[in-house]
Amino acid sequence: MPQITENKLPAFSSRTHNFC
Repeated sequence: MPQITENKLPAFSSRTHNFC
């Protein structure tokens, strides 16, 4: 669930997008 992580960690949004 990268969406929840992105919402919780906006700074890690870039990392989450890469992970997706």
